[in-house]
Amino acid sequence: MDYSFTEQQQMLKKAARDFLAARCDKAFIDRIIKTEDGFDKGMWKEMAELGWQGLMIPEEHGGTGGDFLDLCALLEETGKSLLPAPLFSTTVLGATAILLGGTKTQQSRFLPKIASGDSVFTMALLEKEGTYAEAAIKLEAHTTKDGYTLSGTKLFVAYGGSADYLICAARIGTSISLFIVDAKAKGITHTPLVVMSGEKKYELQFSNVAVPHDRLLGEKDRGWHLVEEVLERAAVAKCAEMLGGMQHVLDFTIDYVKRRVQFGRPIGSFQAVQHHCANIVMGIELARGITWEAAWRISKGMPASMEAAMAKQLANEAYLRTTALAHQVHGGIGLIREHPLHLYYREARTSAYAFGDTAHNADRVAASIAAGAAIW
Repeated sequence: MDYSFTEQQQMLKKAARDFLAARCDKAFIDRIIKTEDGFDKGMWKEMAELGWQGLMIPEEHGGTGGDFLDLCALLEETGKSLLPAPLFSTTVLGATAILLGGTKTQQSRFLPKIASGDSVFTMALLEKEGTYAEAAIKLEAHTTKDGYTLSGTKLFVAYGGSADYLICAARIGTSISLFIVDAKAKGITHTPLVVMSGEKKYELQFSNVAVPHDRLLGEKDRGWHLVEEVLERAAVAKCAEMLGGMQHVLDFTIDYVKRRVQFGRPIGSFQAVQHHCANIVMGIELARGITWEAAWRISKGMPASMEAAMAKQLANEAYLRTTALAHQVHGGIGLIREHPLHLYYREARTSAYAFGDTAHNADRVAASIAAGAAIW
């Protein structure tokens, strides 16, 4: 199959590449990740004017009517630059959940706000067990005459302190339901967490947080199926981001081995260095093939759970290996804070756990094999 980008996707990627090259250098990242919000609000509005937040949103709701593959093409570019902004949480976790499970009223109310850049969304899912499993959801939802109240704790909520809305998973009895919650609602306490990556992560404590009836997302007691659909897309979208990061590490590593002279010749002429670079390329290309296969299948509405799990497993391993081998090639200079390699190393480490680590996805692949799933 031909997974090459369409002319429109190539234009989107070039525009994103040019925008980010001009705006998102290492100095910008170092400055922004130290701010309370963790992103530049002026830049966020510029991104909305470029149509990024509304890429998958239908035109009737203010978006551009693109598909999931278009969004992955964009995320590959943001992964190259390590863009510090809630684009992933808003588009992949927020907009996707509303597109898949929202009522017409909810879509009309929230999607235009996302497309215009007026609202930041995120998902409050993980809890103290730290696993993507239905049984790990302990936050409780209790029915009231006006709707529901939520009580419990969520961890590692991306941009939880600056988001406007949360897609929150809660337990009603033995089943899971999803809610659209005002992130600044009375009863929510925001505590910033210290994490390896620059992304802002929060612990959110819910104490009898009131949620109206019309904020139930999808069917009551059947929210976990919607969560799984969102997580499948999130895993593939994260792979696209990771591919961008890997490719950028490869690019500046190749440039370095051509320029760095040792023993009277460029270090790229040494076989050991050549093998490191070759191994990086092989890892990237293996992850790239299955990532775009999964993204294409999702865009076409085809089953992609096995492909998504394989893509995330391969991307986890490839990104970690890419940064490790790049450190071997760069030597000591790659370890100083002034060099960008350490940013990509920590991104590789944290991305490997997002939406399922290697073991989690290996289990999913094994389960698909046991169920007789076909890859192609």
